[in-house]
Amino acid sequence: MADKKQLAEEFEARINYAKMLIRDGQVDDGLRVIEEVEQQYSPYFDNLPPQLRYLIPYSRGRAYLQIKQPSRARIEFETAVRLAGPDIEARARSQNLLGAALYAEEQPSSALKYHLVCVTAIVQGPIKDLVFRLSVYQNLANDYWALNEIELAIGAYKEALLLLEDLDAPDRQADIFWGLSLAYKARKEWRYARLYVKRAIQLFQSTGNRAAEAAMHINFGEILLEEGLTREAAQPLDQALKLLSGTDHFGLLSFVHRYCAEIARITGELGQAAEYAKESIRYAEILLNSDQTIDSHVWIEPNRTHAEALHGAALIMEAKGERDAADTLFEQAFERLRPTTLTEIKSSIHLSYAGVLEARGDYKGAIEQYKAANDSKEDGV
Repeated sequence: MADKKQLAEEFEARINYAKMLIRDGQVDDGLRVIEEVEQQYSPYFDNLPPQLRYLIPYSRGRAYLQIKQPSRARIEFETAVRLAGPDIEARARSQNLLGAALYAEEQPSSALKYHLVCVTAIVQGPIKDLVFRLSVYQNLANDYWALNEIELAIGAYKEALLLLEDLDAPDRQADIFWGLSLAYKARKEWRYARLYVKRAIQLFQSTGNRAAEAAMHINFGEILLEEGLTREAAQPLDQALKLLSGTDHFGLLSFVHRYCAEIARITGELGQAAEYAKESIRYAEILLNSDQTIDSHVWIEPNRTHAEALHGAALIMEAKGERDAADTLFEQAFERLRPTTLTEIKSSIHLSYAGVLEARGDYKGAIEQYKAANDSKEDGV
């Protein structure tokens, strides 16, 4: 093997090739290259500096994160942090994605700790990469939003927007507008929620990302539903359906049909609501068994999608007076979520079922569901 400089250059070139494959969606090929590099260079590993040694688990972790396997990604990023040693930038890059993996596992408190460490590294000054800094503030905002620290989330999103003044990244800007819309929706500040989702729609239109644009129209419909503007919500949902027609974005198709079902349920068109709910479940079941391409803007967790489709159908059956059918659908939703770490949606559906049982006069059952909702929240802390 050549001298240390040549060794480092060849190692980095091979890793960069693997990263290119992963970015292009050729994840299996990228992982195979990483494994080959790991085997080939293992005898010389101690001769590599920390800013290169960490790249094997770091790159492997990025691949797992891209294909939505956060638990496997987390293990790789933990190794990357250790191998980065005293190198501030290598540690920060590993900690940023370690936090992203924890966030994807619905552990925002743990994710926040790592992202705050990254902010400290940025403030201290050694990291000048604007794309990395943008990623940190965007991840930080997501953590705060998940922890219901809405004001802090808005502040972090706006820090990210300042960085975008020096970057030409319309998709990233749209993502931040999306986040701001969700944050303001959580505060029930409907004017700003609508403003930012419209900005996200415009940006995705400009980039030609029809699936992401459809996702924003679905979010717009959800905002209008929560605002109580039920009939107005139909227009953005109809636009989403047009954009999704003939596509394989099964998760988005499930969600748009679920919200159409919700509109029909609220307006008393229960037969139509049941048809939409049936379609929502059908698309969710296809998603569970599909191997569709991952798009970070529109990828939807399959178990959550199926559980929410079942939940929507349960509420419709309850409205139709078909209590046994409603109970079965609620139980199917819980069964879908039972082996997962999706604590937020578990808690939400338990609360919904508690309200249903309380309305029936089944106070004992309602208390059990309220307790299950609380237990789910504690599991996510």
